Amino acid sequence: MRRTLQGLTLCLALALAAAAGADTFRCDDHSIVTLAGADTQEGRLLLRSADGWWIETRPDAVDPGGGDWNESATYHAESADRPYGLSVGPGPIFGVTGCGDGCLQAQRWAASTAADGGEAGSWAPLGEPITGVPAGAAHATYDLSGAPWVIVQTPPEPGEGSRDSVRAHAWRFADGAWASAGSALVRSAGAAAAVPDPRRGDAILSGSVRFAVGERPASWVATLPSLSAEEVGVLVPVGDGAAYLTAEGRLLLSRDGERWVRSRWSPWGKNAERLWHPGRDYTVDLPTADRRGELNALWIDRREGSAGRMTLITWDPTTDWQALAEADAEIKTLDGTRLPYAELVVARPGVWVLIAGCVNTANGPGLVLRTYGGEGLTRPRFLPLRPGG
Repeated sequence: MRRTLQGLTLCLALALAAAAGADTFRCDDHSIVTLAGADTQEGRLLLRSADGWWIETRPDAVDPGGGDWNESATYHAESADRPYGLSVGPGPIFGVTGCGDGCLQAQRWAASTAADGGEAGSWAPLGEPITGVPAGAAHATYDLSGAPWVIVQTPPEPGEGSRDSVRAHAWRFADGAWASAGSALVRSAGAAAAVPDPRRGDAILSGSVRFAVGERPASWVATLPSLSAEEVGVLVPVGDGAAYLTAEGRLLLSRDGERWVRSRWSPWGKNAERLWHPGRDYTVDLPTADRRGELNALWIDRREGSAGRMTLITWDPTTDWQALAEADAEIKTLDGTRLPYAELVVARPGVWVLIAGCVNTANGPGLVLRTYGGEGLTRPRFLPLRPGG
């Protein structure tokens, strides 16, 4: 009996400690912070900490040319029914919560807009519930007309599709209501499960398939690269062309969506890439972005002694590669702490944000980050975090 009481006492103490910790915002180099959603029209980012807080950076925080860096980010307590599948696209951030069997409720983030920190961030319903939804992974975005979309991915039926196939079910919000836009078997969706269609204002893309108003879902590329099962990766639009990033970090390009060539560009000079092996000596990665413009990518040097140095690059089918800036793969703080970049996102066209994580100072917690824009790559900056509302 005594052992049982001791166990109950310990469980109660742990529960109380967890509850107390949930009420206190903490952000230091041990904190795990990930990008949850992005309004790529305004440049607003919403991050989530592993211990239950939302962190909102307002547009001035991702403006390399200015902004009030002392009041650019706020934190807000997370509710128990937090939305998931948050949007990355040109519109206010929204996600979905479950509302019963086969039901999803879209929830839009009420952003803090005032210069002094604004109202506390919260979630408000976006239309009536979406019904008839199969169980699966949800993703959200906007088309270029400003309409919200939700994609739900489910596994293919037995014997249906290939290794990189999933079934995508789409809904679009217009005139105050959610309407089904059909379902289709899509390939090579990966992180591009829901992105704006750069060619059509009333459509989005999910992997290899276009979902559009008043049309049956259909492929938007003539062909996909011929790859082994181990190489399949993610397909993304680039203007009138496309790019394909393989699982090993090799990049294939198409200017017309039909003919594919391996990218030979390298920051080491012409044809130098032929001497090195993708996945071992270097990798290419894609920052989080809405994919409506040029291709934004990261060339990461993984050779021994390089310390993972990376190059920010862009590609457009009408031109070619352009190197924007070079950066180390981590930031060294004043006390000697080394923070690797945890998130890299194109917050709005032409503006990159490289987030290295949290630190706690005598003046309070904050994010360490760098930004890239028209004036180049900034030095590492400390972005203070203030309570929202």
